[in-house]
Amino acid sequence: MKLDQINIALTEKYQAPCRDGAKRHIIFWYDAEGDFQEVVDELELPEVKLWKLTGTNKFLSKYTLEVLDPNSHYLIYADFAKPDDSDNWLLDIQLYSHTFIADKIALIMDDLNVENSALRSVFKNYEKFFQSRERYARFAAYSLESYTEETINIGVLSALAKRPTPNFEDALRVILMNSLQEDENTVWQAIVKYGIADGFWNLTEKYYGYLAPEKSLKGLLTFLMINALGNGLNRTLPSEWQELVAAKQANCVVFLDHFMHHSADSKVYDKLAEEIEADLHFGEYLEHWDIQDYEQVDLFRAVDRSIILKLTNSLLIGSEEFTKYQEIISLRKTKHHYQEFEDYYEALSWAIEMYAFRKKYKTGIPERDALMFFEAYAKEYFIMDQGYRKFCLSFDKVRHSDVLKPLSAEVENLYTNWYQAELAVKWSATVAEELSTTWLIQGIHPQKGFFRDTIQKALYDNKKSFVIISDALRFEAAEELMQRLNKEIKGSTELRWMQGCIPSFTRLGMASLLPHTTLTMQGDDVLIDGISTKDTSGRRKILQANVKDSEVVLLNDLLPMTRTELRNTFKGKSVVYIYHNVIDSVGDKGDESKTFQAVEQAFDEIEGAIRTINKNLTEANIYITSDHGFIYRRKPLEESDKTTKGDTLPLLTNKRFLIFDQEVDLPGAINLRLDYIFGRDCGLSVCVPRGDNRFKTPGGGQNFVHGGASLQEIVIPLIKYRNDRKKDERMVISKVDVKLTNTSRKITNSLFSLDFFQTEKLVDKKVDRTLKLYFTDEAGQKISNEQRILADRVSEKASERTFKVSFNLKNSNYNKADKYYLVLEDPDEPIKKIYEKIPFTISLGIVNEFDF
Repeated sequence: MKLDQINIALTEKYQAPCRDGAKRHIIFWYDAEGDFQEVVDELELPEVKLWKLTGTNKFLSKYTLEVLDPNSHYLIYADFAKPDDSDNWLLDIQLYSHTFIADKIALIMDDLNVENSALRSVFKNYEKFFQSRERYARFAAYSLESYTEETINIGVLSALAKRPTPNFEDALRVILMNSLQEDENTVWQAIVKYGIADGFWNLTEKYYGYLAPEKSLKGLLTFLMINALGNGLNRTLPSEWQELVAAKQANCVVFLDHFMHHSADSKVYDKLAEEIEADLHFGEYLEHWDIQDYEQVDLFRAVDRSIILKLTNSLLIGSEEFTKYQEIISLRKTKHHYQEFEDYYEALSWAIEMYAFRKKYKTGIPERDALMFFEAYAKEYFIMDQGYRKFCLSFDKVRHSDVLKPLSAEVENLYTNWYQAELAVKWSATVAEELSTTWLIQGIHPQKGFFRDTIQKALYDNKKSFVIISDALRFEAAEELMQRLNKEIKGSTELRWMQGCIPSFTRLGMASLLPHTTLTMQGDDVLIDGISTKDTSGRRKILQANVKDSEVVLLNDLLPMTRTELRNTFKGKSVVYIYHNVIDSVGDKGDESKTFQAVEQAFDEIEGAIRTINKNLTEANIYITSDHGFIYRRKPLEESDKTTKGDTLPLLTNKRFLIFDQEVDLPGAINLRLDYIFGRDCGLSVCVPRGDNRFKTPGGGQNFVHGGASLQEIVIPLIKYRNDRKKDERMVISKVDVKLTNTSRKITNSLFSLDFFQTEKLVDKKVDRTLKLYFTDEAGQKISNEQRILADRVSEKASERTFKVSFNLKNSNYNKADKYYLVLEDPDEPIKKIYEKIPFTISLGIVNEFDF
């Protein structure tokens, strides 16, 4: 009850005329339960004196009222019940005075505008709850539209849970989050203290069907999870859980779904779910079920752990249902725990790609001529090198776990002992047969013709060119970089390939990309017109001798430049060479075990350079290429992986090549003439080991090497990127569209499915789209579970770009005349997150839990 109500009621009494010729008002207020003893001093009654009656001041009270102050208005307040007449010292005064009764419950109901007197017993039951000003204020602030026993119960529970609005689902979530142990749960203790426990259990029965002889918070959450599990499984629940199955599974699904996806509370959900999962021994059941039985279940971590383990074991035992495995992984990408297990799934996905490749070439990689072999690598075979790199990157992040270690050993064996051996040996045979006298392959652009074929042509067309040369950026990595640029930066991107130089080492590769007529070799240096190409100063001289308005910079110097510095450095320049060295620096001179991490770093830095150029400089063609590739494996080399150089005396020695001033017939090696690049009279030749062997040389660093003739070393990438500032839709990154294909907009069942269609495949600048889907009422309150679609399909077939999504509506009294909405939300959009909002009507008839 509010104090101002008491103030108004008493003021009216004191302002009324005195009766029977009296000159003053004396009002007795017996507060039997002491409800107002804390606030009585705050009353504002002008010209009225407050006198507190106690068990020991009876005589003083009588003496004061009749002798000391017989003229003032008095409020006599007692925090006890009115005494019997025989024990009432002030009975004679009370007979000619007034009595005030503060019916707290009546005043509370009046203050809240509750007109239904039948609810008095409900408010009386929560009288202790309303004694607190804070609790009363929170409840009153809800401004309940209607008062029933249920809405009052929800309001009281919401107030105790300190929720901003009266909502049982929100209150229940807070109660469970506090603790599943009632003696440790402060909210639950308040519920018991203020007499709302029965009301709470009544609501759990009504909304979720929770009926148990011995109720508990942990029992309730277990019940909710079993019912939600029953809804998601593609099999019947174990018999020992059947007695917990309720008729209101949809509400259980929706509650847990909202809890699981709550932006602030999902971490607490994970902890609680882990506890229930352990109590149910859920993982033991999963061991005996097929993945298809539970692939849609999103409640427990155990599901993802089981799927990862079973997919791993399937690969280890030789099962080859690779399409099915990738579909399962794709399905899990939209689930709650995917992010936690993403590295496991990524490793598995790339392992599956590698196993699928082996299945395709189970009879071995076919022998081909040099042109066909080269193009086969650039179009298809590179996926094995990319898959190995991506598997290792993901595995490194979870190597503390034992789950993927057996698979890692098999992947290493697959890559090193099958793919590398197959490819390297058969390509070496082709090299020995076709390229020993003339290295260049007809039909493939040579690396040494890059400036003439690409940059010179751009100069003729009056187009500016920036050339980013990233040391050891091999073809498979460049292919991923191209995909990243397509998805993340506006502009057109094209990947080509060139035939690299032999030997495939930095000095020769870097020199061959510069303008030149002839190259000469002096020691370990490569000269152009007598100028060393070892460092940027020499390269700048060579470039400016051919293109006056040109410049050479290091990528690491470019990145921190200000806009002014960039414009001053590149103003009027038509050709700029930008040198970048991360991969080779780490692999050759750093920690070779971090080679693949260095590739990721290279991606970030190259992308950063492109963004800087786009933002601050005039539009231009940007070319990304490399001096050479590399071969790398993690498995330690054995003696058979090494080729001896015998007693030969090479001019230059490397792990993957030996340069001589004469032709040398070295066992286990291929001799190639270098007149293709240094001229007929150079007299130089290079020996490279057959396959992926290394020459026996002192020192470490045997796993990351380059310099030889393997396809990984000599297939040189050339990415052409252009950001035309004119409006061109082909250059703009855009997400694929997703459309609802069902024509009906009427829901007649609480469990139902809808079909969606990805309107186009992922290609070039068309990138994937993630959508959250759920239903709301007109007020925006969610009335269904939340589902996700990851529209990332690359198939040409429309039938393979469809999604069937299941929904569960809360059990409620839906009005046929009201509008409800299917909301498609793009969570990755920074501002406009609502992708589409589609109106529906709901006409459930007799509410049931069965689909049709």
